[in-house]
Amino acid sequence: MTQINGIKSIYDFAGTYFEHFKYGTPQNLYFLYHVALERTFLKLFSCCVPGRYKEFHLLNPNPGLRVLWSIIKRFLYNKIIERVFIHSDAKDILKHFPKSVLPVQYGGELLDMHATNFLQRANIEQKENTVAGQLNFF
Repeated sequence: MTQINGIKSIYDFAGTYFEHFKYGTPQNLYFLYHVALERTFLKLFSCCVPGRYKEFHLLNPNPGLRVLWSIIKRFLYNKIIERVFIHSDAKDILKHFPKSVLPVQYGGELLDMHATNFLQRANIEQKENTVAGQLNFF
């Protein structure tokens, strides 16, 4: 949970279907990029949140997302491609995350995803699993 370890995120695409692609019209994609992403999301993460984004895990992708990823990754740097992981099964995520920081639905031990002591538990894992890592204050 520090800048040494970086930020790892999980995006669960369970429940997404091909019907969602009908909203991917050129006008909507233009709006999404120029208004929603460029002005808010990208600026937020590039300017306001000084994070080190290490891994993006896509869970339960539909076939359309896999095709879209195979097209998009041709235009990305290898460094970015190596940070994106696609998982068909939630048990594959256990190779990248300890059980103590994952919710039960993903094979972890965390009963509540909004637990108040999440940062304390994550930092305990960081202290136990790092090699001379930076001290945390939680």
